Amino acid sequence: MYYFASDFHLGYPDYETSRQRENLIVNWLDTIKNHARQVHLVGDIFDFWFEWRHVVPRNYVRFLGKLAELSDKGVEVHFYIGNHDVWTFGYLEDEIGLKVHRKREVQVIEGKKFVIEHGDQTPFESWVYKAMTAVFRWRPAQKFFAALHPNFATFLATSFSRRRDRYQITEQHNPQKDKQIRYVRWLQQNGYKADFYIFGHRHLAYQMPVGDGLLTVLGEWMIKNTYAVYDGEKLELRKFEK
Repeated sequence: MYYFASDFHLGYPDYETSRQRENLIVNWLDTIKNHARQVHLVGDIFDFWFEWRHVVPRNYVRFLGKLAELSDKGVEVHFYIGNHDVWTFGYLEDEIGLKVHRKREVQVIEGKKFVIEHGDQTPFESWVYKAMTAVFRWRPAQKFFAALHPNFATFLATSFSRRRDRYQITEQHNPQKDKQIRYVRWLQQNGYKADFYIFGHRHLAYQMPVGDGLLTVLGEWMIKNTYAVYDGEKLELRKFEK
């Protein structure tokens, strides 16, 4: 079985709430660990993540330990950077055993082609958003941020993150304006034809045929706890019940 989930936003909005969510996610991973061949974490797993040379953010020990356990058991755990956890520089690979993907990934699973990415880098984003994410991915900016004291840098980043109104959980899905649907069509026109397209980012969970492929947007784990599972024949959205 192949599992896909995104937008845990661990660390948001406070320690106690995040800890409860972490426990829930660890319970979910426990339920799938014995029959999972691959687990794909499709971005914004952390609300903020930055790896200094000798420091990583505190907390998340149970979650990271469970991922390491899966990896040690031979389960492939794939981590796709999102707009909140773009700053990973080797710790997750070396210490936890994850396979980190920093751009769009095309994979063949059980003979079917998958296009997988967080979904925030579409051609249809505003120029402001494109400029902001370009700065986050710019190496000199990363080096400048790394030079800050971790306490101050973490405070700065989390304060900025929590001031932004980006959790559109109650948003109604409008297929006529959906950027992800437009993005799949753009991908298909530019040589990325696949059976399945899997994205996170939107905090909405839905599936929709687009051309010859099936678009799956994974939702989030702050309210709905949704994920997708592929059994070699069909891909379906599910909800993890507490």
